[in-house]
Amino acid sequence: MVSIIKYKIKMSNGHIHTCDIFIPSKNMIIECDGCFWHGCENCGHNKHKISLRSKKNDSIINDEIINQGYILHRFWEHDIIHNMEIINACL
Repeated sequence: MVSIIKYKIKMSNGHIHTCDIFIPSKNMIIECDGCFWHGCENCGHNKHKISLRSKKNDSIINDEIINQGYILHRFWEHDIIHNMEIINACL
């Protein structure tokens, strides 16, 4: 059984990021990206201002999480809804 809790990490710029899912036993952080808000190209949401800003922020957060020694997985909303096999394979 996997224990899942909300987890906050302190970024090097002083900001706090709340991770979507943290699995302590695996030192793993999982981020669940909404297709609209994070600019999914497959769903055609990659050209508006919100998604462009989110992509930049996601990149900074990815680097920070990895540099702090966590295992990071990011999943698109459409994969969470329609393709759980990919997610299960990563866990």
